[in-house]
Amino acid sequence: MDTRLRARLLAFITHLITSAGIITAFSLFVYLIWYPSPYHIIHSTLDVIKNLVLVDVVLGPILTLVLFDIRKPHKELRRDISIVVLIQLAALVWGGHITYKMRPLVAAYYENTFFTVTREDLDPADLNHDMLPAFYETPRLVYVMPIKDKEERQKHFSKVLSLEEKPLMLQPFHYADLDTFYADLHDAGRLDMDRVSSEPEKLQKLKAFWIEHQGKAEDYCYHQVMSGPFVGTLVMDCEEPVIVGLINGRL
Repeated sequence: MDTRLRARLLAFITHLITSAGIITAFSLFVYLIWYPSPYHIIHSTLDVIKNLVLVDVVLGPILTLVLFDIRKPHKELRRDISIVVLIQLAALVWGGHITYKMRPLVAAYYENTFFTVTREDLDPADLNHDMLPAFYETPRLVYVMPIKDKEERQKHFSKVLSLEEKPLMLQPFHYADLDTFYADLHDAGRLDMDRVSSEPEKLQKLKAFWIEHQGKAEDYCYHQVMSGPFVGTLVMDCEEPVIVGLINGRL
């Protein structure tokens, strides 16, 4: 192998390993902090990660393989590689911006349903609220304090319909720790097994979940979760507010 080809392959391998390491670190942060299971399913990040892998792990190193040539003047070689790196950095910044902007901050329990709330859903002035997670924290489970007065509740619904006000689940000052109210969710989270048993597709999903987690129906509480067009069922520990898993679709 001649010196030119050896240098080109070394540059390609170095670039590939470096790029793969950066994308791996970024992906781990995304999937462990911003979108831990099951949020990565509710808010699919697969397309963003695929594009990052395509640009940063595939395209970048291949461009280096094509452009790297030790016969080029040092200034020209540095310019070529700098352009490749800038393209990769732009893709990484874009991916980071999208995943951060759309990251779920809370799963807010309201009207017998968990609604996942993203940064994009909230007013900028609300983003520093104490009930919301910091940059380095995972999404939180919160309880939305309802409006108890009937007249005030009707006024709120009218304002929501006229777009004068956001729904309560999008107003952080209505949030409270779910731990305090979790016992109130217990009955709502129990399954009507007679009804579910009459629907084979749903029963099959449940049985698959129980087998995977080595449990049975009464071990868990089941709560609907919604995010845009996504509808699923959060399977939770009945004693404490801990998510065990997710079943696609409404049970």
